[in-house]
Amino acid sequence: ISELINEEDLKALFSKFGKVDKVQLIMSKDTGKSEMFAFVEMPDVNEGNTAVKELDSKLYFGKYLEVKEVRDNPHR
Repeated sequence: ISELINEEDLKALFSKFGKVDKVQLIMSKDTGKSEMFAFVEMPDVNEGNTAVKELDSKLYFGKYLEVKEVRDNPHR
């Protein structure tokens, strides 16, 4: 993720594929700058899978995205 991207940019990008519940851009505690990765929560599994398929390795704001599915650990 480019340092130029904000949470609203990511929400707009992923919303093309369905409902987005939450976007959390991870920021450095030391510098306050973007760590250049984020978590995007989509409630519909099929829409999320489509977003992963369509966005992984795509150029966005001058950087190639790496989009992967992450599932919560049910034992936590």
